[in-house]
Amino acid sequence: MFGKLIYQLSYRLGQIPWDASQMPPELVSTLQSAAPDIVLDVGCGTGNNSIYAAQQGATVIGIDFVESAIQTAQQKAQAVGVTIDFRYGDATQLDTLKLPLIDMVLDIKCTHGLSVAAREQYVYGLTSRLRPDGLVLMEALSPRSELGFRFGLQQQEVEDMMSPHFKIARMKENGESTWYWLERS
Repeated sequence: MFGKLIYQLSYRLGQIPWDASQMPPELVSTLQSAAPDIVLDVGCGTGNNSIYAAQQGATVIGIDFVESAIQTAQQKAQAVGVTIDFRYGDATQLDTLKLPLIDMVLDIKCTHGLSVAAREQYVYGLTSRLRPDGLVLMEALSPRSELGFRFGLQQQEVEDMMSPHFKIARMKENGESTWYWLERS
């Protein structure tokens, strides 16, 4: 709950350093090679990655638990002429959101802030909605502490969180974060 308040305040104050307009090369190359039909952008924020995926031809559903972020995402998508199903929702409740089966999940700097219990709920939801041949593209910040809060994930934490349902097919360290390509086990 406290984390949600921090995100709401960050959006209200316009202090959203994670809201980059430049697409990460990992996302670009993965969307080009996988060409997914249906993409779920978990923790979509103001929709930049969702919009890019839609512009590449995917049907996109973006969820975020900050209502103002969803409103901004809807405005951005409308401004560039793409249709995206943006929803106010919680990543730990994917199984309750009446989602179709998903080909690819984008988890770009979302899960690394969840508690262990919340991660379990998140993975349960992923398991129920991702197609057997689906892919989870995750970027997790490297572990750190700021203002007394610890967040980020080590490789072992990602493996522990995602197993036995998913396995790391590939990973790429970036200094401040690591990208994971996760497939069903």
